[in-house]
Amino acid sequence: MDMDSEENLILKLNKYVEMLQSDFIERNNEAKLIAASIITHEPLVMIGDPGTAKSSIAEKASSLIGIPKEEEENLSNYLNEVLNLNTNKKITKPKMISDITNKVNSYYGNTEDYRDIVKDIFKVYKLWTSDQDKRSELIKELITLASNNYFFYQLNKNTDISELVGSPDLEELLKGRQETFKNHSIISSNIVILDEIYKSSGSIRNSLLSIMNERYFSMDGKRVDSHVWSIIGTSNEIDESEEAEAFNDRFTFKVFVSTVSKENTNKLFVTRKGKKVSKMHVITNLDLININKFLNQIVNEKKEKFETIKGQDEEINTYKKMEELVERCEEKHILVSDRKKTKLINLMCINAILEGRTNLTDSDINILEYVIPHNKEELGTVHKLIGLVTLSKEEVNNELNRIKEGISSYEEELHKFELEKDKSILKQVENKIINKSQLLRKIDYYKWLYDDGDDEDCKKIVESCEYIIKAYDEMVKHYETLSDNKVEQKIEQDNNIGEIIVPKVINKPNSEDVDLNLKNKIRNTPIIDKDTKKRILKSLM
Repeated sequence: MDMDSEENLILKLNKYVEMLQSDFIERNNEAKLIAASIITHEPLVMIGDPGTAKSSIAEKASSLIGIPKEEEENLSNYLNEVLNLNTNKKITKPKMISDITNKVNSYYGNTEDYRDIVKDIFKVYKLWTSDQDKRSELIKELITLASNNYFFYQLNKNTDISELVGSPDLEELLKGRQETFKNHSIISSNIVILDEIYKSSGSIRNSLLSIMNERYFSMDGKRVDSHVWSIIGTSNEIDESEEAEAFNDRFTFKVFVSTVSKENTNKLFVTRKGKKVSKMHVITNLDLININKFLNQIVNEKKEKFETIKGQDEEINTYKKMEELVERCEEKHILVSDRKKTKLINLMCINAILEGRTNLTDSDINILEYVIPHNKEELGTVHKLIGLVTLSKEEVNNELNRIKEGISSYEEELHKFELEKDKSILKQVENKIINKSQLLRKIDYYKWLYDDGDDEDCKKIVESCEYIIKAYDEMVKHYETLSDNKVEQKIEQDNNIGEIIVPKVINKPNSEDVDLNLKNKIRNTPIIDKDTKKRILKSLM
């Protein structure tokens, strides 16, 4: 594979992820992880409250994969031509099946044998007739197979395995042979989406175990091969029972999906019913197969390099940090199974590819946050451990200093508001800190990393940043609840509010009395009610 084709593949992959992200609010991470699941052929499960678009994003991810429209037309014309030849008895059935199978295979890079699947589709539609409607249905089936065939099913405790793999062929049963219709089933599909996966029965889970691990399952003593690349499960909650332990471990990726944040709730309010979403095919099955080959090539190179570590470079340092992360997790009794350990480098490599790189960096360790934890409780611990192995205190302090410099401008705007008594200035400030919730999470994360109290400079910067943002929020809350004709009057009454609310400590974080003075000012501020103080205190815990 030459460099140009590698670059083109990465560009196509980036476009695929971007288009998937564009149709959903705050689901960028889920889109990226679904792409990683499809390329690595590793199962993924999304756990979250009802109505958080888990199934929708999985289905959209599947629908964006396929052959271009003009190729669909070419394939349709070809199939029509072959079938018409058949009605005139100019081509034998085996030859027709062979030709069509080869044509369908051409969209998969000839990596899978779809001959049996094509035969089964013919069998379903009894195509050895001149029935035009049946020929049209067959053509649709074969185009779907060549384009992208995904299977969606909502499970419950009464779901039978035949609902997933297809119903027996009654004609074959009468002849003493058991065959199965494999179209529209888990057998022939590339991507399988199973909603409410933890509501399935034990027998369904056992069948899924072998499909996820070995890509086949046994039915009445007969081995049935599956062509599935990735199984994507969704659920409102995870089954943490001992019986489900093996089943849970088969899901390489576990993604805990949150509801949309308050900052973006308004986007949900104005989302129009029937809003036009992305429908074009942006990446083909053959592209995904080639990206998988590209990934395996990179993985083999990295594993060979790490097998006998010689010298010191960024990638080797990243590998050592990954090893340290696993050790720290196991010290915290978060077990990383041998099965997962063999996949960690693969997953870091796909993260690099998704970011347009082939070299590994420390940021690639972040994807393991969705691999190592078994449940939501462990997620927080793994998140912190990743920070500890990838971030030095010097890096944290440098980042906090950059934050401090940025927040100084907020303080200037707030003082400008105090002097000019212009309510519109608050809107200007709000536009400046549109991502303040992300900033707060970052600050809380740094504070959490170093909560042992041995880094006073870091703590002072964190506290200064926190109170500046809280002060801004309280001023907005206070003045925007007033009617316009009362603003001037209220400002005159609280003409010292800037001195009370805005802490002037941002440029002297090492002052010993910063903590006490700030807290006293906030506690004594008349515009902050008791409930708000509790909320602020709770958010800083």
